[in-house]
Amino acid sequence: MVLLALEDEESSWNPDHGSKEELGEFAVQRLVSKRDMLDDYFSIKITQEGALVGLPVLVEQYYPLLHNIPMFLLRLATETKWDSERACFESIAREIATLYAMRPLEMDEQGSTQTQSSQQDPNVPDWKFTVEHILFPQFKSFFIPDLSFTTSGAVLQVADLHQLYKVFERC
Repeated sequence: MVLLALEDEESSWNPDHGSKEELGEFAVQRLVSKRDMLDDYFSIKITQEGALVGLPVLVEQYYPLLHNIPMFLLRLATETKWDSERACFESIAREIATLYAMRPLEMDEQGSTQTQSSQQDPNVPDWKFTVEHILFPQFKSFFIPDLSFTTSGAVLQVADLHQLYKVFERC
């Protein structure tokens, strides 16, 4: 899978970095050597042979797009700061966040996600549905803002259901 990422323009590979096969082998060996730590702390499961067999589930029913996984593995192997514990954990968490981030391929005038050929791809979930029916209910259930968020204005209460009932009772 790492070789697929090296074929992508996003990898910024050039011949000065070495052959793609050598870089791919280096990335696989790096991930295999760190596989116990990746599994214990992040639920990223890699076999002794270098096959990816498991990713963390951050939110039920929300999964990363499969075409982002090769670049995730390449960046995990090459962009992680393995020497410092704090920097290592931060960079791995950042790569996981990048993997799970919604990045539409193209947007039309109505805000719909389109593939490169401008035809709706059945394998790419509609981002509006995902946000409304999967992510927002999770935010509502599990988001507990710090008290400083309410005083700084970072989080505002827009409505209070109890107060709305009082208003509509009068009507």
